[in-house]
Amino acid sequence: MEFFYTFFIAFILIFVSELGDKTQLIVLSFCNKLKASSILFGVALGTFFSHGLAILFGSYLSLINDQYRIYLSYFSYVLFI
Repeated sequence: MEFFYTFFIAFILIFVSELGDKTQLIVLSFCNKLKASSILFGVALGTFFSHGLAILFGSYLSLINDQYRIYLSYFSYVLFI
């Protein structure tokens, strides 16, 4: 059960932080052509699938082998910096 808690916390934090990042330029370029609700739905759906699959893949790798978890941690630290 602890796995689901950490999964949802990571997913929510990444989801919220990425909504205002690179996709802001795309939203601004489409704001005159499409309705705001369809643009926001597309952004939310794309973020959900992109980050959701990445979180699931990383969580699965860390469950397979403890050594993978250590490598993923160091890799994430380097990418964050």
